[in-house]
Formats: sequence, C-alpha cells, structure tokens
Amino acid sequence: MKRWIKRNATLLLLAVCVLTMGADPWGTFTPSPMTSARTGFNPTQHDSTAEPGGVCKAFWVEAAGDVSFVTADGSSITCTVLAGQELKYQVLRFNNTGTTLTDAQINCYGK
Repeated sequence: MKRWIKRNATLLLLAVCVLTMGADPWGTFTPSPMTSARTGFNPTQHDSTAEPGGVCKAFWVEAAGDVSFVTADGSSITCTVLAGQELKYQVLRFNNTGTTLTDAQINCYGK
C-alpha cells in the first residue's frame, strides 16, 4: 500500500508540474533593453548614419585602442579600451572619426 501511494503521489506531482509550467516562456520573447541579445554583428563605422544592424546592446573589442560612439540617447563618448574589454553601452552609431579600431575588431551584441 505504501509503495502504491508513493508511486501515485510522484505521478500526481509530475502532472501538477507539467500543467503549471504552461507554454514555453521564450515562445513570446519580446526584445527589450533588459533582455539578452538575439544577434551579434560587426558594426560599420560612420560619422552621421546610424548602425544598419540596429542599436547595439553592448560591445566588446578585440584590440586596444580608441572607440568613439553615439549612445541610444544621443550622447557622444570617446574612450580608450583594452583588448577583450566589454562596454555595456547601447550604441546607435560608431564614429569613424576618433576610432582607431577597425570594424572587425568591434563586436556588437545586437537586437
């Protein structure tokens, strides 16, 4: 009798877990600044045109140098970075002027 109760209690618990989980929570994934990136890309540096790949959520660099960029709120920033450094800025555009790194040395976390 104890074995039957234990087995059925386990099955009941399993059924409750499956029923309460519902649909896949990532099935209706909505991109936002607080969610992880869905893509990655190398930016195209330009002094006046926004990044064609969309706003970059954050980026990391493969080499040391200077990076000049415009954030999503329109602020201009130029900073010196180290190889492998990650910067958590939402970037609208990477400026050609003031950036010593090539496009291939900058890696964006995308939409």
